[in-house]
Order: sequence, then C-alpha cells, then structure tokens
Amino acid sequence: PPYRRRLQTLSPPQVLITTPETLQAILSAPKLRKHISNLRYVIVDELHELICDKRGTQLSVALERAKKIAGRKLQRIGLSATIGEPKKVANFLKGSDDEVYIVEVRSKKGMEMKVEYPKPLEADISNAVELGISPIIASTLRIIMDKVREERGILCFTNTRIAAELIGSRITKLLGEKSPYIAVHHSSLSKNVRKETEEAFKYGRLRGIISTSSLELGIDIGHVDLVIQVSSPREVTRMLQRAGRSGHRVDRPIRALVIATSLDDIFESSSIIE
Repeated sequence: PPYRRRLQTLSPPQVLITTPETLQAILSAPKLRKHISNLRYVIVDELHELICDKRGTQLSVALERAKKIAGRKLQRIGLSATIGEPKKVANFLKGSDDEVYIVEVRSKKGMEMKVEYPKPLEADISNAVELGISPIIASTLRIIMDKVREERGILCFTNTRIAAELIGSRITKLLGEKSPYIAVHHSSLSKNVRKETEEAFKYGRLRGIISTSSLELGIDIGHVDLVIQVSSPREVTRMLQRAGRSGHRVDRPIRALVIATSLDDIFESSSIIE
C-alpha cells in the first residue's frame, strides 16, 4: 500500500525483498534512489527463473544502474536448485564485474518418480457421465482422490488455471461440497484466498492443493508427501522444481507421480523423468 512505501522512503529497511520490475521503479524514484547509495549485497533467488527471458535482461540492466548509483561493486549472490550449466549462469549474474565464484553443493537426494496412465474403471465411467467429463479425466480424478486419502499432504500441479479449476470443482463435487480435503490455488485468485489456502494446508486443515505454477517456488506451505503432475510438465527444470516441493527433509526422498492423459504425454513425461 502507498503508506508502506512512504515508510520505506522515510526509513529504508536493512533488507528489501522486491522484484526486477519494482527495482526498476525504485531506481527512477528520486527519494528512493538515494538510498541505493547504501546498497552492499544483492541476492537473486530462483535465478533459473530469470536467466532465459526478458525479466533477466531487465534485472541485468537494473543491477548495472544500481552499481553506478552506489558507486561501488555490489556483491551479487545467485541461488537456485535447478541449474544445469553453472558457469553460464555465473557469467550472466556477474555482469560487468571481474570475479565470480561458484559454490556447488552436491548431495544425493533420493527420487521416486513414475508415470501412470489412468485406466477407467466402471465407477469412473459412471462418474464421467454424471459430471460431463471423459472417462480418462474421471479416472485421473479417482487417482488424485486416492492419493489425497493415502497421504498426509499432496500438491497436484496442472499446466493451466482452467485445468486446476476443473479438477478442483469435480473432486469437490465427488467428495461433497463441505469436503475439507482439497482447495485450488492459482494467481488469478485473490491474495487473501491464496493465503488462507496456504495456511490451511500448512496446519493440516487441508490434505491437498490443486495448483498451477503459483506454488512451484519456495513458498513455505508445510509438509508435502507427494507431488502429482497432471499431463506432461513440458520441461525437465519445471518437473524438478515441482517435484522438489515434496520430501523437504534430508532423510526424505522426493516423490512425484505424473498422470499422463494421452499417448504423447506418456512418451514426453517418461523422457523428462529419465
């Protein structure tokens, strides 16, 4: 809100958590700009999200501008769990500076990933007719519901908001309107609704969340036993990022299930998991 921004202008924080877009705005605002002269460190979290698109270009330009305003080199620290070419990413991050160091922590994390093609049962065909969906989708819903009952907490990712809403509404209808089992989470929902869903899952009032990319990054939502991906995730890094939301303890493996809904999905998903 405007009053919070005013407070930041009057009394700048020691640590500011922001985005590349907002950083550009800060660099152009006369009052906020003067505080950049005190800047020492810049931490870029989820660096892989920025390396390949225009937001990364925007960040690079903003960091060079911030360096010029501060009148000194800024220590840039990039963090990511899913980078395949550390040297290339390090060169991107360092910008016009000379030195860059790669701190690569390699630890063996167990992974249990598989692809499943849903085979419709008689009950699925009956549900398909009742809900106005295909038997394959009805079978997919059954698999998700079974996993929600078996596990303490699951995250189910879809590739679109429409798919998340469809799956969420149909499961709610099958389980009953007052079912405490699942909720839907995506960027088109209000901030309050998303926060309520995250809190409910964190404290065990929900057993599962049907989500899009809105929950694939490092949001603390508590314990996740299993990640389900409906249809191919399309990218290896995306699969790793989403699957990595499960087993957030040293002694726990990453567990993920891809539900393939077509022949193409089976081949693509299997290749991605390999």
